[in-house]
Amino acid sequence: MSNDQETPDRKAVVLSQRQRSRLRNQDKLLSAARKMLQDGEKLSIAGAAKLAGLSVATAYRHYSDPEKLRFDAALEQTLGPDEAAHVSMFRSAIDGIEDPVRRLQIAQSQMLKIVMGAEADYRLFVATGHEQTARSGFKRSRIPGRGRRIILIEIALEPVRSQLGQTEYCDLVHRLMLLTAAEPFFVLRDILDMDSDQIELTSLAALSDLYSGFMAARAQS
Repeated sequence: MSNDQETPDRKAVVLSQRQRSRLRNQDKLLSAARKMLQDGEKLSIAGAAKLAGLSVATAYRHYSDPEKLRFDAALEQTLGPDEAAHVSMFRSAIDGIEDPVRRLQIAQSQMLKIVMGAEADYRLFVATGHEQTARSGFKRSRIPGRGRRIILIEIALEPVRSQLGQTEYCDLVHRLMLLTAAEPFFVLRDILDMDSDQIELTSLAALSDLYSGFMAARAQS
């Protein structure tokens, strides 16, 4: 595993700037839509765009149907805190902890808690995202979940970020993304018939093994 000779403080392109912008804009739209629904206002793409501080054209690149926006806004409301609250909760949980494995495990426990707390809704959310992708000819129109996992993983890895080159860092985050996705949870639940405690223990052990194996292989290269 090669070590890039890049400055350690350079931001890794785990997501492109365009993808990060899409995530931010989608979050703004969903937050605006939820506020409109909570205030009893009639939901429209233009109205949500105005409240979110976005152009109507930008809003329509995410949602062309107000009913789809309504569905996503209502569904995400059941999936836990918004991004800012999610990050704040995580930073409080890892305060004083520098071990990246423990930080990653805390991140995963937080994400699993959200899935377990609204499993039916989360399954519907994931299925809807997959259906959208399939119907669009695999041209994804939105990023389900707004990239919360990426955010927590990157925060968890902050203590070792300076030790990793650009390619190494992205490779590690990609592997962690695969392991911490919702789909492995469903596999362990549906195929192996594990309960929530078993799933969490298995997931946290796998995270430790993945990280330790990655760093060991890097040290030997």
